[in-house]
Amino acid sequence: MLAYLSLSIFTLLLVQCADKPAAVGQATATTAEATATPAVDPLPVSEADPSVPTTASPAPSAGQEKAPTAPGVVRAKTTNVTLRDNPLPTSPKPVQALSVTENAAPAPLAPTPKVVTEAAPAATATFDHSTWDQLLRTYVSSSGQVNYSGLKASGGELDAYLDLLKANPPASDWGKNQTMAYWINAYNAFTVKLILDNYPLASIKDIDNGSPWDRKWIAIGGKTYSLNQIENDILRARYKDARIHFAVNCAAVSCPPLYNRAYTADNLASALNARTSKFINDSQYNTLANEQVEISKIFDWYGVDFGKPLDFIKGYTRQDISPDAKVTFKTYDWQLNGR
Repeated sequence: MLAYLSLSIFTLLLVQCADKPAAVGQATATTAEATATPAVDPLPVSEADPSVPTTASPAPSAGQEKAPTAPGVVRAKTTNVTLRDNPLPTSPKPVQALSVTENAAPAPLAPTPKVVTEAAPAATATFDHSTWDQLLRTYVSSSGQVNYSGLKASGGELDAYLDLLKANPPASDWGKNQTMAYWINAYNAFTVKLILDNYPLASIKDIDNGSPWDRKWIAIGGKTYSLNQIENDILRARYKDARIHFAVNCAAVSCPPLYNRAYTADNLASALNARTSKFINDSQYNTLANEQVEISKIFDWYGVDFGKPLDFIKGYTRQDISPDAKVTFKTYDWQLNGR
């Protein structure tokens, strides 16, 4: 009992020496810092006698003194914390709520784009005149003399070329030179065919009572033509190029010589110029002088194509010809241009 009284007196002295004495009857003290974590009051510990059951001391009511703590027992300081419903600080930026869908079906895959491959534009067809070119090189001399007997014995190469012409008329996408070369080659090849079908003979005029150019027998692309139709209705009418007369060959001695090459789109322009110049300056066909010229009957028959024949001739010769030169025409020789 004496020990208990001594401990009580000691406790009162400690309270009086504190900077701020606690108010009488106050059960608990509130800490100055609102953020302090409240201390946990441990279970009371009994005095030295272990047989005395441990009992928690009730909190003193107002007007009562704080119960003394048993010696050797340290009572933890308790703190009352007032909890207030303070809202969380709002963000200056609105926060979009996340939307969660349970068992959401996966988004469908985008359809695979269909790859469209454009076909390359078809190249313009090129007609192959190589068979005809080889026949000309083999059986026609540089001066235009034709070996008809050799051609007749050569086999079916000429017929194969003619079949190719028949089955492949000029297409709409062919260029001017390609189409023009086709018709010149067709005229010459079918003329040679006409001679071979009637060979041997002395003149082309021995065929069809002297008018072999008027008979329609050339089947090309579903149409049937005569030699005159190819020359006059196609070559002359469409192209209005007088040089054509020195490219087509009528199988006669006085005709412009048969070129021993096939005409093509690539060589047409240069070949027409060369054949025209060669014919005009060959004295067998034209005799040119300053005051008088004796020229081929072709310039008479087809005068409309040449305009003023002397002006046309001057464009292909170095011979000085007077504007007042006398013009006459040579006799046309219809003998066969070969053997």
